Amino acid sequence: MPKYKVVDIRLDGDQVGIILEGKWKWKDQEMDDGFAVWLPLDEFKGFFDEEGNLDRDALLEFLKERVKERFAFLKQVHEERESRESAHKGLIEKVKEKLKDTEVSSS
Repeated sequence: MPKYKVVDIRLDGDQVGIILEGKWKWKDQEMDDGFAVWLPLDEFKGFFDEEGNLDRDALLEFLKERVKERFAFLKQVHEERESRESAHKGLIEKVKEKLKDTEVSSS
């Protein structure tokens, strides 16, 4: 499971951005990633009680769901990329064989 750290929280107009950075793993390769979760200020205020105390557990649960969504998105992107690449891998191998050690000059 990927792990992210909250690195910043920003207010932009009536939106709150929570910036996360972390690492995730795809087929034995660890990759850096970062993304922001933006939500309306009124929705963000819902994580506080009437005295202004943060319900940290509720906010962390919200962020945990966003991290799960991010991981699913990244996984889908990499699977689609691999699928496109594998469809053309044979063609590239044929060209590589024919052009291997071929010299190209401008004259």
